[in-house]
Amino acid sequence: LIEVNTPESERLDPTNSLRDFPEADIRPADLSDADLEGADLSDADLRVADLSEANLNEANLHGASLRESDISGAILYDADLSEAHIDEANLLGAHLDRANLSNTDAPELDLSEAHLDRANLQGAYLGYADLSEADLNNADLREAKLLDADLSDADLKRADLTEANLCKANLSDASLWKANISGATLREADLSGATLTEANLSEAGLKDANLSGAALPAANLSEAFLDGADLSSQRLICTAPTCLVL
Repeated sequence: LIEVNTPESERLDPTNSLRDFPEADIRPADLSDADLEGADLSDADLRVADLSEANLNEANLHGASLRESDISGAILYDADLSEAHIDEANLLGAHLDRANLSNTDAPELDLSEAHLDRANLQGAYLGYADLSEADLNNADLREAKLLDADLSDADLKRADLTEANLCKANLSDASLWKANISGATLREADLSGATLTEANLSEAGLKDANLSGAALPAANLSEAFLDGADLSSQRLICTAPTCLVL
């Protein structure tokens, strides 16, 4: 049996499957490999819980506290993690395709190799997070805070990074084909070796950014701020406010 500290002091058994326990206190709990598909765990306290390999498809974890929890390898397709607190959680290899992580508080989060295809990360705080080799195809990262985040080798094709904060972020060798990075702040960011073919970098702040060896064919750099940027190996013709990549 799993002790759940709810106002009614309810006790769960394995047949209950935690289907509807908003605001429950479920810690510490071993829920590894558990079937929690569609469960309502909104605002639940799941700190230090073991959710590794759990099935959380379409689960409602809005506002839940998942600090220091192990969510590695868990399946979270279409799950709602908006405004959840998942700092210091382990999400290595987690499947978060189409998940809602908007306005999530997740500094220093380990999302390396995570699957975030079409995930909603709008406004999320991911400062210093590890997103290396993550799949972020078509992800919504508008206004996300990714300062000092590691996005090296990440797949960001067609991702929307409009007005995101990527100061000092590591985007080396990342794939940003047709990504929308307009208005984003990339001061001192490392974009060396990145693929930016047909990317929209209009009005982006690239002061002191490293773009050496980046692929920029047909990229839109109109009104981008490039003061101090390392553009070695790039061939640009700039006539304010537009830069043409040759």
